[in-house]
Amino acid sequence: MNNKRIFAGVIDFLIAGLIQAVFMMVFLLIPLLNNTISITDVITRNIVITYSSVMFLVIRDIIGIKSIGKRILKLKIIENNSGNEAKFLKRLFRNVTWLLGPIEIIVLLITKNRIGDKIAGTAVVEV
Repeated sequence: MNNKRIFAGVIDFLIAGLIQAVFMMVFLLIPLLNNTISITDVITRNIVITYSSVMFLVIRDIIGIKSIGKRILKLKIIENNSGNEAKFLKRLFRNVTWLLGPIEIIVLLITKNRIGDKIAGTAVVEV
């Protein structure tokens, strides 16, 4: 099950990377090539573009109840105490910890559990 969960996460991270790459091309690289952007705009746009791809990771389980990776690999998020599908706020809280960046990934690799799942009281299981 952990391999499926990791692969689902990889799919979602690839989608976040694709979002960032498209935004970078449209809002940063093309204006840079046309010399129509200042250094201040480059920095600002880079921050906004990076923020938008990170926000995808935060909201990915809210849109349609589960992320694209979880849909493909037939996984779902449940509440530990009831075994029912996790409610909106729990799905949101579990993903806010992605704002911690590498810390969340390191904890996941070491403990096999995400900080977000511990905080929200959730688990990812096969459908």
